[in-house]
Amino acid sequence: MAQNIDILELLPYDSYVTLSQQSGSLNNKQSLTSSKALGFNINNGVAYATKYAVSPNTSDYDKLSADCTNFTSQILENGGVAQVVYNDEAKGWWHKKSKVLFITSHKHSISWIRADTFAKYMGVGYSTTNHSLFTSNIAKGNFIAADYENDGDWNHMGFVTDKKSTNTNGYYDYRVVQHTSNYNAWASSSTNGWDTIGSEGGKYDVSI
Repeated sequence: MAQNIDILELLPYDSYVTLSQQSGSLNNKQSLTSSKALGFNINNGVAYATKYAVSPNTSDYDKLSADCTNFTSQILENGGVAQVVYNDEAKGWWHKKSKVLFITSHKHSISWIRADTFAKYMGVGYSTTNHSLFTSNIAKGNFIAADYENDGDWNHMGFVTDKKSTNTNGYYDYRVVQHTSNYNAWASSSTNGWDTIGSEGGKYDVSI
């Protein structure tokens, strides 16, 4: 199952049912939906993100080789946002865990595990190729996305767990938690690579 999910991560977004065909308030890409409007509790989200930043929560969820969006979905859910469940992986935003005898299996919507689908499903907010402007528009509790090639396909997801109030070295330093490369680190640190995305031709997004 995990191998199939990893393959899905590599497929183009157009391979799936278009989000405009889905019903529900989350699917309206024309009106941006804030995480607060969805009932997201920032403190609970940050607490979960911090706890599982380096060691994934494999008791409740599975871990993928490309795990960034799976993790951001977990943060969103554990911050209080209810799943939108369908029996179709191309619809809604959901994760299902089941156990038969001693075998545990997981199923997900594509929006739960794929960066581009998550970002477009939840609503692409402020986007820019300028890192300084990006940091001026983000806040603690934001979900952020990276489009490395600036081709309209979001490749990576992260979550902002903190932000400094002063602009130093041309931007407001911010702390990102993410998976695939697992960390909870400041953009100014050598561990975190978000500050280089714009300079390398990529684009930033604040999803919700």
